[in-house]
Amino acid sequence: MDFFSSHLLADSSSPATNSSHTDAHEILVSDFLVSDENLQKMENVLDLWSSGLKTNIISELSKWRLNFIDWHRMEMRKEKEKHAAHLKQLCNQINELKELQKTFEISIGRKDEVISSLSHAIGKQKEKIELMRTFFHWRIGHVRARQDVYEGKLADQYYQRT
Repeated sequence: MDFFSSHLLADSSSPATNSSHTDAHEILVSDFLVSDENLQKMENVLDLWSSGLKTNIISELSKWRLNFIDWHRMEMRKEKEKHAAHLKQLCNQINELKELQKTFEISIGRKDEVISSLSHAIGKQKEKIELMRTFFHWRIGHVRARQDVYEGKLADQYYQRT
């Protein structure tokens, strides 16, 4: 790119330049800058630079997009793993609670059997006590009757003797 070479960009900032140098410079600048060939070169350079910039920007955005997608997939995978671990923990708790429920059901069944057995034993005990009471009252009645008969015999014997 000899367009930006130092001999074309002469020091024009100094106020002490003579008019012939300025005229020559204007002629050179007007010849080089305005020419169609130089304008076409500049357009090609700008096109090349802008297409390169566009390509670089698009590739960088694509990289960002792919990195974001990878990051998102990784985060989703982490969340799925957390969810799976939590779900597994909950399933284990459910299974433990089911086993505990079965144990409690067995325990309650045994307690019910003990209660029914005790109730049956108490019922039998009540019947036995009731039968014993009835027998005791009958026996007392029978003993009194025998006593009455014996007393009657004794009274008859006493009466007969006297």
